[in-house]
Amino acid sequence: MNVGVDRDGRKSVRIGIRCLDPALAASIINKLRSAILMSGTLWHMNYYMDVLGIERKRCETMELPSPYPPENRLIIVDKAVTTKFEKRNQIQWKRIAEHLKQIIRKVEGRVAVYFPSYEVMQEIANIAKFDLPFLMEQRGTGILDVLQFLKDHEHCVVFGVARGKISEGIDMSAGGRSMLSAVVVVGLPYPKKTELQAAVYEFFREKFGNKAIEYANDIPCLNALAQSAGRLLRSPEDKGAILIMDGRAAGRFKHKLPREWKHEMKTHWGIEKILSRIENFYNAFKS
Repeated sequence: MNVGVDRDGRKSVRIGIRCLDPALAASIINKLRSAILMSGTLWHMNYYMDVLGIERKRCETMELPSPYPPENRLIIVDKAVTTKFEKRNQIQWKRIAEHLKQIIRKVEGRVAVYFPSYEVMQEIANIAKFDLPFLMEQRGTGILDVLQFLKDHEHCVVFGVARGKISEGIDMSAGGRSMLSAVVVVGLPYPKKTELQAAVYEFFREKFGNKAIEYANDIPCLNALAQSAGRLLRSPEDKGAILIMDGRAAGRFKHKLPREWKHEMKTHWGIEKILSRIENFYNAFKS
């Protein structure tokens, strides 16, 4: 339940209903003779079996390599910044905004930037001023509006929120090719700390014990990261950079990432080294 004040100064109350147990609906799969569940982001299959309530003894899993050439993707972590709650302040926001402006300038294309929340996105938007066409996701932003904006501008910036409407389920492509040159994920997109999230954690703690933090926080964060990054390459011919602006991605969090991500990931403290690596990456395709 959320209590607030509307535009006329009157108290308003919103009540939401959320099913904490996906298995109530998904476990019907166990009654089927067979089913195929597939996705490009099934990074932790045990999580899906447990949360969806699927009988493990009936499951067979298969993991296929990416069809995209690894040299077409650059993955960089900016270790000098973070959106970790305890370290959020104006100095951090200014550093993120400055690094972001330099990265976007170096990419020279269409860049989608995803944030862990609307609040963090707004903080950075208040500081970062771009000399390029700029669109920021609002709660009323339509997917078609974003696609048209990208089609209209070869060099532009789109701000969105991880787990939002323009980070999942939207294909930012034209003619079978991605329109993006880079995706930047500012911070690690952990679920926001709310009463609902606390309820999810408590439910998972009762059902899965010591897996609760991983299932309620870590894997949803990984999924949001995967979905955001997945907007970049939409065909084997596409090329682009994925930048994660949070030093935590190079720490313990890195061990939760897929093998190819860990192998390809480059980490840097200095923005100059990041810019140099970006420049060299794109120059390799110009020659």
